[in-house]
Amino acid sequence: MIRRIWLGLLLVLWPALAGPAFAQQFGQIPGSLAQISAGAFSVFGVNASQEIYRFNPDSQLFEQVPGYLVQIAPDWGVNAANEIYRFDPDSQLFGQVPGSLIRVFTGGLDVWGINASNEIYRFNWSTGLFGQVPGSLVTIAVGDGAGVWGINASNEIFRFQEPPPPR
Repeated sequence: MIRRIWLGLLLVLWPALAGPAFAQQFGQIPGSLAQISAGAFSVFGVNASQEIYRFNPDSQLFEQVPGYLVQIAPDWGVNAANEIYRFDPDSQLFGQVPGSLIRVFTGGLDVWGINASNEIYRFNWSTGLFGQVPGSLVTIAVGDGAGVWGINASNEIFRFQEPPPPR
């Protein structure tokens, strides 16, 4: 109930908080990236040479992070050899995670991926490993509160549903 009230207030107040659409605009940030990905607390990008960059909110610049990735999501990425990497905020480096994926998708605390055979994987925070989930998808969207969605090679839409807890 409280969540609905909060959502209702947000919907009513959002136009006033956000300002008129004509007054909003994108401001250019120095640099050149081929892909960009923003999460709750970080923004990462990769350039055409697969070099990794992280946005520094203090300097308002993208700063290079050691390593090379072909695909990036907030705090996660995949290199040209389909190796998976996760950003470690303590070391400020990307460290390899076991497994092989061609794309990784994040949202909230969820991390998903697909491999070269379009098999689906979900990261298990307890084991630190990706575990296979039945099905085959070509892309996945991970929402903070809207669930996990996917599209297969036939452009059919799927929504992930957690199995019921054991009784």
